[in-house]
Amino acid sequence: MAQGYPPGSYGQQPYGQQPYPQQQQPYPPQYGQAPQYPQAPQYGQPPQYAQQHPQQWAQHPQQQHLQQPPRQALPPHLRPPRPEEASGFRRYPAMLADWLLAIVAGFLAAKAAAGPRLDLGGAYFGALFGVGLGVSFVNQVLLARLTGFSAGKGLMALRVIRAKDGSRPHLWRLTKRWALGFVILAIALITEDYDDEGELVAVRVVRWKHLREYRRAAARLG
Repeated sequence: MAQGYPPGSYGQQPYGQQPYPQQQQPYPPQYGQAPQYPQAPQYGQPPQYAQQHPQQWAQHPQQQHLQQPPRQALPPHLRPPRPEEASGFRRYPAMLADWLLAIVAGFLAAKAAAGPRLDLGGAYFGALFGVGLGVSFVNQVLLARLTGFSAGKGLMALRVIRAKDGSRPHLWRLTKRWALGFVILAIALITEDYDDEGELVAVRVVRWKHLREYRRAAARLG
């Protein structure tokens, strides 16, 4: 006679043995479900710290934007060389054109002030020197400050720069250069010996072509 099993014991573990614990497997996820990752904040939303501490974040608004570190200046041996002074074949015609512009404007104003009789009196010479100097100042100082060149230098494709850093000269530096030009001209007329003015008050006259090449090289180096 077959030995029967006690009721309710079918499928149970033998006495003294505990069933194996059923382990939970987190991977892989169920079919059709993607794993859950922390969602990154969208553009324009404050970070998690600002959401949790809005008052502290509002007290430091400068922290809301990432600040780039300041750009360090390159050492002198790595910087591109400054443009060289333009040759006299370009500078002298430019100077002559600037002087002729001032002289012609002065004579036209003097002729209009003298009237049809051309009375060579105070009005004539006052208009001659006053208008001539005014046109020269506007042309070689104000126009050069705004555009980087005077009328004569623009015709010869020249520019004025600071010899130190290649930037556009300021108004005071251009004014000193313009005034010293009259002193040099007076000395040249008295001594009958003209010396090249060179770089007056550290202002250099360069070709526009060379200045563009210098700026492109400086922009590539940052």
